[in-house]
Amino acid sequence: KILLPFFLFSLLLRLAFLRDIYAPSYFDSIEHLRIIKGIVDGWENHAFLDSLQHIVPTYYHLGFHFLASLLTFGLRADPVNVMLVFGQVTLAMLPIPVAILIWHETKNKYALIFTALLAGFGWYMPGFAINWGKYPALLGILAFEITLSLAYTFSQKKHIQFAILTLGILISTLIHTRTLIIFLITLTSWLFAKKIKNLPKNYRHSILRIQLLGILIFGILIQTEPLLKLALEPYLENHLLITIILILSFFALAKFPRAFYFSLFFILFTLASLFIPVESVFPQLANQTLLDRPFVEMILYFPLSLLGGLGLAGLLKYAGIFANEKKSRKILLYIKSFLVILFIAAIGIISLKNYDFYPSDCCVLLNYDDTIAFDWMRENLPANVRILTAGRNLQVIPNATETNLVGTDAGVWIPQRLNREIILMPYQLDFLSLETSKLLCQSQVDYIYVGSTNQHFNGRQLEEKRTWYQKILFLPKVQIYQFKGCN
Repeated sequence: KILLPFFLFSLLLRLAFLRDIYAPSYFDSIEHLRIIKGIVDGWENHAFLDSLQHIVPTYYHLGFHFLASLLTFGLRADPVNVMLVFGQVTLAMLPIPVAILIWHETKNKYALIFTALLAGFGWYMPGFAINWGKYPALLGILAFEITLSLAYTFSQKKHIQFAILTLGILISTLIHTRTLIIFLITLTSWLFAKKIKNLPKNYRHSILRIQLLGILIFGILIQTEPLLKLALEPYLENHLLITIILILSFFALAKFPRAFYFSLFFILFTLASLFIPVESVFPQLANQTLLDRPFVEMILYFPLSLLGGLGLAGLLKYAGIFANEKKSRKILLYIKSFLVILFIAAIGIISLKNYDFYPSDCCVLLNYDDTIAFDWMRENLPANVRILTAGRNLQVIPNATETNLVGTDAGVWIPQRLNREIILMPYQLDFLSLETSKLLCQSQVDYIYVGSTNQHFNGRQLEEKRTWYQKILFLPKVQIYQFKGCN
């Protein structure tokens, strides 16, 4: 009864993300769209397997793409709109299974509400990941959470629980392979936490010190690596909320030790996974680790939300003990009301300050002027042209010797939207250089797209060399030039 209105309210807020957005954010979304459209084409042409071999030369989280293509095919909808809405529905659902886990553990409705608020709005992750086009990862995390909550619900019926876990792990892994690692972390953490519960108090305290020391050491190691430190940024920068979680953790330890130790082990093993290479097992995944930085950044809200919910439930238990000693129900009511209002208000203030329901400027590549330019190109440019598009070198893996050139403006959408070929080059390209002109000639570039983002080609340089670059379309935020430097 509580979670359904919460979900609907959350979804309503998140649909604001879709205002004035014309395509999913970031360059990853283009690959998702390519695969979805390819699967749909295969179904429509009764050549699904052939289509699958063509669009996915290597495995790429096909579970999400199957589901999105099924919705696209069944609803006869635009796959772009399916991705946009599907992403927001996924984000709105993410807090629900976490809150259900807390309910099963604590049987406290206030802790349930607090956990849902924490998981949904406490940190800007995992919500911000939609700006990176992390649709498979977010859906995989949701499948992981649903599997855990259902398995906990049927914990007394072992055969049903086993079936749920088996099916849930299979589906989650198909959606995103790294959820398999999360399941292994969960299983290991749970087994350790169960063992610890039966140990003498001094042993439990020693293990707690080891856990905290391990988290501290890995935290320091992560902070020393510029790329990895981003994984902790959403959480460490939120000083008030992390302080609240730390305070509540004492009450979680006192009243729910098994779940508390599980949460700490989960954090410890998740951080450790950033330093465990997989190259020895999978040579093709050079420099890769069990979990990558973006995935860790997305999943850490899960154990932290558990700690917050457990802590509030533990604190309210202490309030009940205090009220019983005073033999006053009114005192209990006043204390509970004060604590619940205090912590929920804190989450509300933090959300208003740190949470943004709208697309981030960092990642939106396609804007209104770009859509106008695309319509113009569709009508006026031949189908066999090659269009130069801005990009940048991206490194997401520490110590990687190679970087990937990725698109930085709407030009990267041209193949999917217009079925025309693009050439990616760094957006810092010097168009006044003779070497650049020769490079464009060698690449057989016909047109140059200057998009609406901050990382686009230098239009002023193109204006200076009008004998090489002829402006054929001018909009307030987008320009298209014809390259004539080869003449």
